[in-house]
Amino acid sequence: MGGEEDIAWENCRVMMERFDQMNIKYAYSEYPGGHTWPVWRNNLFNFAQVLFK
Repeated sequence: MGGEEDIAWENCRVMMERFDQMNIKYAYSEYPGGHTWPVWRNNLFNFAQVLFK
């Protein structure tokens, strides 16, 4: 997530609340910069590290 300036901030907050209600485990991280390529690139790099362990 790109922090509070991200256009998807509110939707993500609601989604995490629902996940918590349903006891669904998830990983969440923020990288400042909103909904921009640098944020996506960072998140893709981190996700790939977990996906291809």
